[in-house]
Amino acid sequence: MASPPGTLWKEHNMRLPGTFSLSRSTLEGLLLDIAKGVRSNGFHRLLLFTTHGGNQDLLNMMARDIRIETGLMVFRLNGGDLYAGMPLFSEREQNLGIHGGAAETSLVLSAKPEWVHSDVLPSEFPNVSFEGPLTFRKRTFAWLIDDLSVSGICGDASKASIEHGWTILERAAKQLSEILLEMARFEFPSLKQDAAGSPVD
Repeated sequence: MASPPGTLWKEHNMRLPGTFSLSRSTLEGLLLDIAKGVRSNGFHRLLLFTTHGGNQDLLNMMARDIRIETGLMVFRLNGGDLYAGMPLFSEREQNLGIHGGAAETSLVLSAKPEWVHSDVLPSEFPNVSFEGPLTFRKRTFAWLIDDLSVSGICGDASKASIEHGWTILERAAKQLSEILLEMARFEFPSLKQDAAGSPVD
């Protein structure tokens, strides 16, 4: 399915077969309803965790809205941040390999190797800088996958391996467990202090 020349699809990734998407309003309503259910069942903390970069901005906004609406302590976490900077791949891959590249393909290989067709692993990088002031990873300009890639891939999937996938999972799991323990201990009153540096109730 090819898009007409000069055409951008309204929904991220929708020109690629097998893509399904929720509208922003649907996802906002779903998250708020779940949060209200969490609160009404006696819980006080909620973690919004995503492994899709396209959800991050909306979840950041919804975290604050849910905090206002329900009083829950709301935390945010991105799956990719758990293994960012791991020296398994080149600097180029670490900075530009953000969609179906070496890391994500390695994760799929470690969990469902039959899903990966090793004979057709693509390699495609966007022609953008990862060091200048305008970097797409820092979201200093709006982009869709159609702006960056012909295949829908950003990165070199051919560099993926099952071993890399297990390494990522093990390190990410350790980091995630530490973060969850810190979230369980966290309380807002600890953030406020008076001019002398003493805690404020």
